[in-house]
Amino acid sequence: MSLSPYLIANLLVTDSYVSFESALQYHNMFDQLMSKTVSISLKTFKAVKLNNMEYGFVKTKAHLYFGYEEEQIENNLVRIATAEKALIDMVNFHKNKLSIDVVIEKLMGHKNDLNFNRINEYLTQFSVTTIKIFGLIFDFLGIDSTRLHQLINTKHGTHWMLAGDKKFNAKWRLYYDEYFEQYHMSLS
Repeated sequence: MSLSPYLIANLLVTDSYVSFESALQYHNMFDQLMSKTVSISLKTFKAVKLNNMEYGFVKTKAHLYFGYEEEQIENNLVRIATAEKALIDMVNFHKNKLSIDVVIEKLMGHKNDLNFNRINEYLTQFSVTTIKIFGLIFDFLGIDSTRLHQLINTKHGTHWMLAGDKKFNAKWRLYYDEYFEQYHMSLS
């Protein structure tokens, strides 16, 4: 009998919660075959390979260690990020074109399943850059970004979604890759 990867991840590091694509898969929002389960923890741990699955751990600061629920799996309580926190963790900790693309795809495809008040509330704890990225994504997808815009001071400088981005959004004072314009809702 093989144990659930969620349970193994929590057994390997008890003070951790499964996040990123692994948590999205738990919430039925990611259906690709997974070869890695990534968790958030308060300390640094080496990756472990067991039964063809790699278990990775991303260290975070205490104020960002939240947004998980304890789920009953195989008669054990296992910490798994809410879908909303998993999306934010993907942008905040694994900021790259692919991760941002997946986040946009999940926001579009699961708009009715996600709690946007929760996303807005969670984002109050994150960096200005992460807030601006979600603000721009929300604008592109036609999601109300008013609360996020209130969180940032537009005089708070200019930021980059990813290093080397050249397209500029004045509202968010954020440079981004023109690739993401494909998601911009045509409001005309």
